[in-house]
Amino acid sequence: MKRSRAITWVVLLGVIAVAAFMAFRLREPVYQGKQLSKWLIDFDLGRGTPGYGNAEDAVRAMGTDCLPTLMSELRAKDSPLFYQLITLARRQHWVKVSYTQLGTRWARAVSGFQALGQRAEPAIPALMQMLDLEDNGRYQSHNWDVAGALIAVGPSAAKAVSQLLTNWNTSIQYWAMDILTGFHTEDVREAIPELMRCIKTAKELSVRNQAALCLEQIARGNPDILVPIYIARLEDSNRYPRLNAASSLGKLGGCAIASVPALVSALNDPSARVRLEAGSALKLVDPEAAAKAGVK
Repeated sequence: MKRSRAITWVVLLGVIAVAAFMAFRLREPVYQGKQLSKWLIDFDLGRGTPGYGNAEDAVRAMGTDCLPTLMSELRAKDSPLFYQLITLARRQHWVKVSYTQLGTRWARAVSGFQALGQRAEPAIPALMQMLDLEDNGRYQSHNWDVAGALIAVGPSAAKAVSQLLTNWNTSIQYWAMDILTGFHTEDVREAIPELMRCIKTAKELSVRNQAALCLEQIARGNPDILVPIYIARLEDSNRYPRLNAASSLGKLGGCAIASVPALVSALNDPSARVRLEAGSALKLVDPEAAAKAGVK
């Protein structure tokens, strides 16, 4: 009986502590008499619903005043002790305890950033610090929510993420490339030269391949971006990127006309397979140039 009462008191103290924290948390902006955290809940209704649209309008109306709350929600993490308190609190019947899953809170915050767009640029430094790119632990998936917030901000965030491409840690480079693929092509154009540098100079083949894959996804079928990628890949020290580049240029056909000199040069490649693929590609890209080069 005494043990039961002790547990009850511990639970109640825990509930009071949580309530006190919530009471003294940062002051939220208000729109139409409704706190930001309440508007964020409406994002759960899903895109296309009136409630979601109203929440977007509210966040935009409150503007950058939303950033402290959005960042607080995105930073939220629960300790094992907190989980134990919540579990115990739910076993008692005196005080009703409500709990929102972390994933839900993070998703709501990302939706808030999406509503703000480029107006959320002041949060970029803090968001970059939140990326725990070397953590293989419990909260690593949180990086994708932080990445979602960065992607929502647009070009300035893409530029910040692209700076990670110079990091000595290849894992961080991979993360940066994965995040960059989420941006719109126009937002990430400033990162393209750095990705091209990775393709040309990275020592590890895996990094060069990842950079090429990232650029291909960013290009989204745009020959103006794709052709320079494949031209650079034709000079790779490994024959497989050269082989794939020649094949890819052939698939682009006349849209890859700028690659003709590189393909002609590839006709003298050390690899017979690359020479053969380069010849086939040249006939598809510029039949006249292929004939002049003696390709049959």
